[in-house]
Amino acid sequence: MSYEKTDAELDGSVKSDVDSFFKKLKTKREAKRNLEKQYLLLQPEDLRQRVEAQQRKRREAQKESSSLLDYDCTLRKYIEEEKNKEKRACKGVAQLGEQSKQSVPPLVIGNEYGSNIDVLDQQIPADLKFFELEKAWTTKA
Repeated sequence: MSYEKTDAELDGSVKSDVDSFFKKLKTKREAKRNLEKQYLLLQPEDLRQRVEAQQRKRREAQKESSSLLDYDCTLRKYIEEEKNKEKRACKGVAQLGEQSKQSVPPLVIGNEYGSNIDVLDQQIPADLKFFELEKAWTTKA
């Protein structure tokens, strides 16, 4: 443990750890610099040929895509739209806004004092004042 060592021992162990770390980094860096085969370097003539070949391929692809007539483009768009419509029509679950409104019946809960069904049937009078109701409940308790 580091707190059990003297200052000199601690300095020596830290220095050895740091030296070993940087030696590993140095060996990795040297290994990268001294590759047996340099894969990334190409001769200028070879590089030029590869670049020109890529440019030719790209130009040919552009010519093929631009050679389509208006009619062909319209047909392709129509076919893609039809495929997308078919994909959208396959939904099995109604999404938000697509559901028809459903009414939920009132919840009836049974408890030790009975159920709340008689409370649901009661009508609250329009002239009822809640503070009077509160007073009545507090005087009972």
